[in-house]
Amino acid sequence: MARFRYRARDGHGQVREGLMEASEATLVARSLRNSQLIPISVEEARESVSIEQWWARLNRRPISRADLVLFTRQLYALIHAGVPVLNAIDGLVATYGPQTRLAEVLLKVRRDLGDGQPLSVALAAHPKVFQPLFIRLVEVGESTGNLDTVLLQLSAYLEREDITLARIRQAFRYPLFVAIALAVAMVILNMIVIPAFAKLFASAHITLPIFTRMLIAFSNFTVVWWWLILLTFIAAAFAFRAFLRHPRGRWLWDRFLLRTPIFGPLILEDAMARFGRTLQLVSVAGVPVLRGMELVISAVRNRFLEDRLTEIPKAILRGESLHRSATATGLFPPLVLQMLQVGEEAGSLDSMMGEVADYYEREVEKKVDSLAARIEPIMVVIMGGLVFILAAGIYLPMWDMVKMVKQ
Repeated sequence: MARFRYRARDGHGQVREGLMEASEATLVARSLRNSQLIPISVEEARESVSIEQWWARLNRRPISRADLVLFTRQLYALIHAGVPVLNAIDGLVATYGPQTRLAEVLLKVRRDLGDGQPLSVALAAHPKVFQPLFIRLVEVGESTGNLDTVLLQLSAYLEREDITLARIRQAFRYPLFVAIALAVAMVILNMIVIPAFAKLFASAHITLPIFTRMLIAFSNFTVVWWWLILLTFIAAAFAFRAFLRHPRGRWLWDRFLLRTPIFGPLILEDAMARFGRTLQLVSVAGVPVLRGMELVISAVRNRFLEDRLTEIPKAILRGESLHRSATATGLFPPLVLQMLQVGEEAGSLDSMMGEVADYYEREVEKKVDSLAARIEPIMVVIMGGLVFILAAGIYLPMWDMVKMVKQ
């Protein structure tokens, strides 16, 4: 919701001015006409911000998944205790403090609730904070009167997701640190160390090995054209980011990741865990199958898999069962297909999918915990190759120089 400054003329021809909150200017004009006013101008109000306010906004911590988990669990506790939604949001805003980003979002949500909108609609106005699954389940909870139960399930779902992401970040911390240290070492070698050795070798007038000539040539290029290399890396980073933002580019990248030997099985098992957990969540909440499958597919978070999974709701519309539809995609392991079949036949799809999610979440945890150990040999091979090239390029000519001195 934004604030708009309007000028309008009433039935007596007098000009009236004021402020009105709305999502767009056309809604302000419509509201003025409904009030028997003729709009003259409607402009978005630009509020002046002091340096202190600007600095406070700049240093505010972004909304993390842990914040969302805490918000969902606290909102569940308040609603479960019988507190009205509007009062619950007021209490949470006071708890977080007005300077936090989450409190700023909740203030807008509270304003929409005060205008008579349901909680799901108020949350949907902030898609960068609340994902479609969150909004849809809140909507179902409001319609069925089980909002507190849905919020409890959502908090558990988001908490498990947050723990998995934290494990993945921790597993990549060591390889990323090694890669950064290696890059810094290469810059120092090319800019400082190798040029010093090149001057030494040039004064000795010896025949240099091929490795040495390659290292010196690359070092000379780096010293002269370092700015071009830096610009190339920056341009490549922006190009790769634009590539990932394009739907086709993201699809190709996600398919490539699935085919990598280390990350492919991990991504597929994580997708199976998300599929099972989300399908369990929407089944318990009472979301219709077709609408639920849309939420399940979006929760997989892999464009290639999402594209293949879109065949499931199409097959369901043709009258096929969920088990047969999933089998036709060729993506699901036998365990998931068997659980889908048993769940459909026994009417216990939610419990079967819960067991599937539990199994694959444990497998993902095992693979994530051993991820650093599996990446470490690759890092060792890369570092060993670089050390060999440096040793062959620098120490071989030095040995020739020592032989010349002895002779």
